[in-house]
Amino acid sequence: YKVLSNKTLIGKDIDYKDHAEISLSALDAVKALTYLDIMEGSDGYFKPKANCTRAEALTVLYRLLK
Repeated sequence: YKVLSNKTLIGKDIDYKDHAEISLSALDAVKALTYLDIMEGSDGYFKPKANCTRAEALTVLYRLLK
């Protein structure tokens, strides 16, 4: 998110069932990265406390570079 430096996306809404579990310090980044289709949830959940797999991390990097 910091690499993108796109603060204009902060106001975009997210529709995750567990959005209340996303920390306030990460909320702007989650909103922007979701809007840009760089990160996405699963079955309507973002799962902010779950560990990231190597495949998920590589997918995020690929989408950032794309």
